Amino acid sequence: MEPIPKRLIDYFTELSGKHGIRLTDKQKAWYYAKEKTLGYDMKREYPSLPAEAFQQSVEGAYYARQFRYLYQNKRIGTLPDNSHLPVHTYWDIGVGDSTSIWFVREVGIEFHIIDHYSNSGEGLRHYMKILKDKGYTYASHNAPHDIDNREFGSDAKSRREIAREGYEIDGQKYAIRFDVVPKLSIDEGIEAVREILPNCVFDEHRCADGVAHLEAYRKEWDDKLGCWKDKPLHDFTSHDADAFRYFAVSRKNKQRPAFEINLGTTF
Repeated sequence: MEPIPKRLIDYFTELSGKHGIRLTDKQKAWYYAKEKTLGYDMKREYPSLPAEAFQQSVEGAYYARQFRYLYQNKRIGTLPDNSHLPVHTYWDIGVGDSTSIWFVREVGIEFHIIDHYSNSGEGLRHYMKILKDKGYTYASHNAPHDIDNREFGSDAKSRREIAREGYEIDGQKYAIRFDVVPKLSIDEGIEAVREILPNCVFDEHRCADGVAHLEAYRKEWDDKLGCWKDKPLHDFTSHDADAFRYFAVSRKNKQRPAFEINLGTTF
């Protein structure tokens, strides 16, 4: 039996602890299988609680159509072993804030999103140790233009320079070289994500949190005008969405999909 993602285990635990709804292993497996197809519509179609029947898919979500395609075509699941291929990383680096990293393999005309990591309140050394510990063979590391910003202090070095010089990690020097992602507007970046998402396949376990955040990334609501603003809401989804946007922008002019996907035919 395929293991159930942690986010669903937490959901089932909450159902049991708060609402007294206890599911058997068979029921949990059924729920997981159904959710793979329905995505955010699962709670509305098969509610565990009465209130869930009235939940809508995330309104104002930037990538709702693309994720409908990914779910319907089972592009969020278990990935084949392509460990012989190198990995590219794409970062959103915060200062004393959250940092997000996506791990991507290019497999033919597809992009296999094999892993994801995010954390907050940690320095660059922490994230470099994460890369080292994961043990992938890396082809490139990519970050936005502010990787070249100078840090405060006597040395006034940029994080790009610090990463190139490296740290001693587990008794040996470990360094990485960052490439700078081309600078595009947020709107152009969002459009790049929309273009590349149908050519992506996600590891549903290692990327569970990142996928949930990317799917929920949405516009900000204007209470006064009663409509969506033409800019993203800055919340817990932002860093993962920004890092994925840098991935899409960096690939925009490097590789074109070998086929076109009509998202309108999927629902």
